Amino acid sequence: MSAATVIAVLIGGLFFLFIRTWTLGGREAEEGTGEIPFALAMFAVAMAGSVGAGWIAFQAGIFRLDLPSAQVFTTGALMAGVLTLSRIGKVVPAVCLSAAWVLFQAGTVIRDSWFRIAMHAAWAVVLAIGILLIALIWDLLARRGVLLGKFLLSGPLLGGIYTAAAPVTFLQGISPNSVMRSLLLTFFLGIVIGDGVGLGVELVELFRNRVFPRPVGEAGR
Repeated sequence: MSAATVIAVLIGGLFFLFIRTWTLGGREAEEGTGEIPFALAMFAVAMAGSVGAGWIAFQAGIFRLDLPSAQVFTTGALMAGVLTLSRIGKVVPAVCLSAAWVLFQAGTVIRDSWFRIAMHAAWAVVLAIGILLIALIWDLLARRGVLLGKFLLSGPLLGGIYTAAAPVTFLQGISPNSVMRSLLLTFFLGIVIGDGVGLGVELVELFRNRVFPRPVGEAGR
């Protein structure tokens, strides 16, 4: 069995667990709250925020898969999914989604050397864990009543996570002269993705709280 097949099976299993946990958790939701449509809307708007911010910052470069700017789709999708799931209380699916994303990232370089696969997977793990921590911070702030402005924090946080993961990419071969430039670019990329996704999530939450007002203690949940 090839490594690609193993990764595909693992991703499929994690995706099944993601759907299964979502379905079981959905039975506990109150009728009429529309959690799944709300979650889908939040994910779509968050992705639009990532792509929109990426287009403003990088123009057509977001469509070039050989450039880091294309991560407004990949990392943007992960952050949008994790934030959406965490905001509706689906922690296990958020973790499963993160694990599947790490395996997917490893699969994108499956034809390269084992060293490059390991380094790319390590980079993806750092990003995935960091995004889960951002989701945790979002929940803590929301529960304390911070309903607006969290997106301004998610950008620098993701930028810091990108910067923390950058040394792993340096091991894959990068000119010492371009280290600082790469660090600045990755930090900026994190700000673009984090702020774009965060803004999308906040807009949908504000809309829901306006249309379906809830008690003050529950408005941030």
